[in-house]
Amino acid sequence: QGKPAWLIGTGIFDPATRSVQMNVQRTRGARFGSAFRPADVQRIDWGQVRLTFDSCNSGRAEWASQEAGWSSGSAAIKETQDHAKRSFEVHGIPPACQIADIRPSV
Repeated sequence: QGKPAWLIGTGIFDPATRSVQMNVQRTRGARFGSAFRPADVQRIDWGQVRLTFDSCNSGRAEWASQEAGWSSGSAAIKETQDHAKRSFEVHGIPPACQIADIRPSV
């Protein structure tokens, strides 16, 4: 549809598969600034997203939407800024200096 959207999901990183899979919701209904009211936020079940990491700096995103008007697909992902690495660290995904931590064990 060409409009920005917020997709929200949480999951647990699985080091054996180097991935995280999550059910995702899309938000709508709220306004920004002084007009923001939390009660206006609507969460709509959107579908599933799976992030698989080849290294701590790159991987693949796959998504399957169940919402009309949205497509399913996949794309390569790559860390492009330091704040992305810090976000990964905060959420339990190992930093780039620990690449061995995300390789599957043999």
